[in-house]
Amino acid sequence: MSLSHCGQGWSRATTGALHLQIHNVDTAAGEAYLDTSDGAILAEADPVGPGSWGTLDAVLAPGTYHLVCTMDDADPVTGPAITVTGAAEPGSPQVHPVTSGDLAPYAIADSRRIAGRLLTLHAQSRELGAALAAGDRTRAERAWRSAYLTWNTLGVAYGAFGAGADKVAGLPYGLPLGVADPGWTGLHRIEYGLWHGQPLSHLAALGERLTGDVAALRTTVQQTELDPGEMVLRTHEIAEQSMQQTLSGVDDFGSDTTTTAVTEQLTATQELLTSLRRLLAPRYPDLARTEELLQQTHSAAAAIPAWQRATRKQRETLDADLSGLCELLAPVATILEPRVVS
Repeated sequence: MSLSHCGQGWSRATTGALHLQIHNVDTAAGEAYLDTSDGAILAEADPVGPGSWGTLDAVLAPGTYHLVCTMDDADPVTGPAITVTGAAEPGSPQVHPVTSGDLAPYAIADSRRIAGRLLTLHAQSRELGAALAAGDRTRAERAWRSAYLTWNTLGVAYGAFGAGADKVAGLPYGLPLGVADPGWTGLHRIEYGLWHGQPLSHLAALGERLTGDVAALRTTVQQTELDPGEMVLRTHEIAEQSMQQTLSGVDDFGSDTTTTAVTEQLTATQELLTSLRRLLAPRYPDLARTEELLQQTHSAAAAIPAWQRATRKQRETLDADLSGLCELLAPVATILEPRVVS
């Protein structure tokens, strides 16, 4: 694997299982792809550092294949063509690569959607702050629910929006004093205070800070170009976080908004999947099945207004649906991973 010796040492293969050991003899790190003659990818080694080894595993059907080496900061290099003969085999799934340029219009549209939701969230956080300052708990709880559900429609997952998102909806785990730590702020801190009977006068400053943090996040989103790779990762990671964090109760601090939050998170997943459908449809055979289960899971979550009062059957059904959905969504990030192609 290198700019000058891409594919050297591989000269023949027969149909069936293939295991290639890839040695990067270049001075730069890079990726190696096993491609068909029409540019579809069967396997990849990513990344492989200088002097390091990687592996490529695939099942080959009869045809012509070659190695492609994409070294950092260089154009891809194609290795020698290898003609594979032998008994007919179905072969590994093939994916035609997607580039950052292909994804750019979708990333721009996603940024605009997020910016619009943040504008709504900013107004809702101001209403929450006003309710806290006025000492009106009922109004504050209603405003908090509205703001929190809007937050969940953004599709934030695993730090996708950086430290600014943690300020808006961070969790207290890992802080020295836990829920009592003064460094814990944002929506969940206010939730904890509202549903644990803390004086609203103590929460008013948190409401004011939340409004400022949402405004700062809006500015960051407006000034930052969304990474297309992060966008495609979120098609899976939102549902994964719904499973691991929301449905498990990790981010519930008294409001019992678990299922409504999951519903909105699934809405965000649906929006991403719908926007990327043109790229996914010819590349992902299980797309229709995924979309069907997404709708089924959304309906199952929406049918449970309060997770704490859900029946065992409702809990098991939603848990099973969401688990299956995570499994079906997992390949999307790999299929749509932006790659450098020749």
